[in-house]
Amino acid sequence: MESRIKRNIYILLGVTVFLLLAMCAGWFFALVRPQRELLTKAEADYKTRKAVADRLEGALSDLKKTEDRREYLKGQLAFFRQRYRNLYFGDIGTGEATDTLLQKKARLTAWRRWLNEYYSEYGTELTATLREMADSSAVQLTQTVKVDAPPKAPEDVVAPANGLFKPVGGGSINLTVTGPFENVMDFFNRVNRSPILLVIGTLKLNAQGAAGAPGAQGAPTGPLASSAPGGAPAVTPASTEAPPIIATFSATPYLLASGPGVPLGGNAAAAPAGSAAPSGIPGATGSPSGSPSSSSSMSNSASSSSSSSSSSSNSASR
Repeated sequence: MESRIKRNIYILLGVTVFLLLAMCAGWFFALVRPQRELLTKAEADYKTRKAVADRLEGALSDLKKTEDRREYLKGQLAFFRQRYRNLYFGDIGTGEATDTLLQKKARLTAWRRWLNEYYSEYGTELTATLREMADSSAVQLTQTVKVDAPPKAPEDVVAPANGLFKPVGGGSINLTVTGPFENVMDFFNRVNRSPILLVIGTLKLNAQGAAGAPGAQGAPTGPLASSAPGGAPAVTPASTEAPPIIATFSATPYLLASGPGVPLGGNAAAAPAGSAAPSGIPGATGSPSGSPSSSSSMSNSASSSSSSSSSSSNSASR
């Protein structure tokens, strides 16, 4: 009897311990484990948010700089559009069938402006501007301007993404300026004040008629006209005037696109001088057969420049 009682007690203790262990395991899997997973996830979220928060001050500073630069570029763009020759685009839409009547009318108007600008006005104005600068600087300038063809139909009108056209065929024109050094520098200063945006490319300077070169100023080129006493030939003194400078360079003329129909993107809000130029004119790769193109050439001479039969090999590159 006593042994049976002890056995029952042992069984009861074993069952109690088993139940306690089962309850502990159940609490762990039902309560503790999910809480630990939530705690681990919360710690990971905290670390992620803290890393973002640590960068917040720098991000806010970068944002302020970006906003300031955006305002600066907007002001620069407004200045460029007011300062230089431009082609206005109204709200021309997308060229799809969903465009409103006003958008279609604005597209037609922009196309007509484009035709007038490319076929008659831009080439004439560019040539006249270059001639006026050369005359005012008293230098000799030789150049040829040929403007590309505009779009053939209003549906082909597309405003450039960076707001700049390169109307001249090939993108740039080759110019040669001859005259005294001061006059040539004055010509370049006038280029900076031109009503048409011009970007100067590689520049080469050559001295024309340097001492020792054939036909140089002050050097006798034929039989001596007189002799000194005693039969010695008289030598004409060399001129102290500086020889004329020949400046050869390329220039890229631009036509700005303005108006609400020009959706500028990213960092193309304005074109700083010397930066990468647009690849070309949308929808125009050259003058089609039978279509007119605006071309003109001119050569005006300075009163103080003299040409020689050959030029000096002394050159400077800027």
